[in-house]
Amino acid sequence: MSDFKTALFIGALAAMVSAPFVLLVAWLPLRRKAEDDEVSHAERMAVLRNTLVAVVLVGVATTGAYLVFNEEGTGGPVEATGTGGGMGVPPGMGGTTGSASVPGFPETLAGLPQTEVVSGDQASARLVTMNPGGQFPVSAAQVTTYSEGKDSVEVRVIILPSPEMAQADVDSLVSAFSSGQMVVGAPEEVGDGVYRSESPAGTNYYFASGPGVWWVASADGKLAEKALEDVKALAAG
Repeated sequence: MSDFKTALFIGALAAMVSAPFVLLVAWLPLRRKAEDDEVSHAERMAVLRNTLVAVVLVGVATTGAYLVFNEEGTGGPVEATGTGGGMGVPPGMGGTTGSASVPGFPETLAGLPQTEVVSGDQASARLVTMNPGGQFPVSAAQVTTYSEGKDSVEVRVIILPSPEMAQADVDSLVSAFSSGQMVVGAPEEVGDGVYRSESPAGTNYYFASGPGVWWVASADGKLAEKALEDVKALAAG
């Protein structure tokens, strides 16, 4: 779900939750008045109108606040510095160590244009699979999507403190997926330390290169394979 759609959903939910309370507050004065005087139809309509306006304003304000506080970055390297859950460090994926960055991604990959870049905390939901249990400290993270029409490829990368740690992470993924208890299927090594696994969402390739752990995913197996070659070159560069 995109950030805009998520914001609309949260705004609508806030509006629905607030509606009974707003209506209650707006109706109380009329109820007290009704004990002594007759409440006119126009007064009732005014209360309903004002309640509707207040509920809509709550939804709009909540949607806007979500978008402001979850604004996505686009393009270029993603920097991460210091320690703790800063930019580029998804929650629950370990603390940062020093400074690191994700390599700049090309505008096109596998013949598809870049359409979305998600980094930092916003990438956490898509990256937990790459770091089971948050056992490795992540220095930077990014998810980049390339799509056109029905064709889509997602490239995920996390940067760890060392190449040894990146390879250990991949080894842990291979072990976890081999158990048969995961949504991602059993791994198959396709050469050069690259593994392929199938999942309900499609084909997944993952490998370590330097301090980075890279993941390529697509519903189209041939497209994923084509994108893999571009990603391997990107990771090596």
